[in-house]
Amino acid sequence: MKRVTIALLLLLITTAPALANFKDGIRAARKQDFATALREFKPLAEQGHSGAQFNMGVMYMHGRGVERNMVKALDLFFKSAEQGFPGAMNNLGRLFVEGKGVEKDFAEAVRWFRKAAKKHVIARNNLAQMYITGRGVEKDYAKALFWLKKAAKKKHAKSEFEIGIIYDNGLGVEKDPEEAIRWIRIAADRGYKKAITWFRRKDQEKRAEERKRRAESIVYHCPRIPEVSWWGKTSHASVVTEVSRKHQRKWATYERKWARHLKRMEKIRRQGKGVRMRRSSVDLSKREIRDPAAITEKFATLGGVDLDRYIVKVKQRITVHKCLAQEIAAGQAQKE
Repeated sequence: MKRVTIALLLLLITTAPALANFKDGIRAARKQDFATALREFKPLAEQGHSGAQFNMGVMYMHGRGVERNMVKALDLFFKSAEQGFPGAMNNLGRLFVEGKGVEKDFAEAVRWFRKAAKKHVIARNNLAQMYITGRGVEKDYAKALFWLKKAAKKKHAKSEFEIGIIYDNGLGVEKDPEEAIRWIRIAADRGYKKAITWFRRKDQEKRAEERKRRAESIVYHCPRIPEVSWWGKTSHASVVTEVSRKHQRKWATYERKWARHLKRMEKIRRQGKGVRMRRSSVDLSKREIRDPAAITEKFATLGGVDLDRYIVKVKQRITVHKCLAQEIAAGQAQKE
């Protein structure tokens, strides 16, 4: 019994200075005093201190206080990880994912993330990412959600945000907008920028939808805009919105844009040429390009009679633009 007591006393005597030196190294690193941190960590790392090995590995990985050296970083991480240090295991996983200092090996990355995830919050998130992307493991949103929630229990904002995204998109679960908002709100309240941006974007989308609904509720008394497949769905409201958002409500600017387009089409027609456009933008069922020879795998050429018809539609559209501009100006004059 006395021998055990003496052994424990000796252990405490030897570990107490080491612990003090390690803490001094951590404090120095936090102050960006890497020269002092290295001086404190190096002898401890050589003695097998896992925390010192990990921190020195980080210094070599980022070139802090030492010349960047991924070989030394990896060696230190391996030594630390073999003693069960979670941060070192997580960093090994990262390096195998990124292929820094080693060949990319997603399966090996997963192995290290899984080991670290028992105690390391960020490793839980990293392991979840592997299940989401299907790198090193079969894609599995249920397992990803499991690890994200494990990380979220430790108030990890990135994981909370990603749980919300899973519910928002219905990835492996039923879509649940309320649950999505709840999780993303938690992350936003912690100051997580992506969560804050998500809410800002949603608010912008909501306001844009409201503007669109108001714009579409207004009845204009101008002729309909002719249909052209590569113009997409064009209505009075969509034109008014485009002028408002892209041209600061300056109808003259918008009309000049279309006048230039008309002039270009007429010049091409006079030269006996055609206008080449991507086939994906043309609805061939509308027979706007009727010559089979003008249609290739990727492009369709608008020429001849078809170009003549298109020019007529451009002129009709310009007439509608002028009508809309006059109607809106008259409405504004009445308000004043």
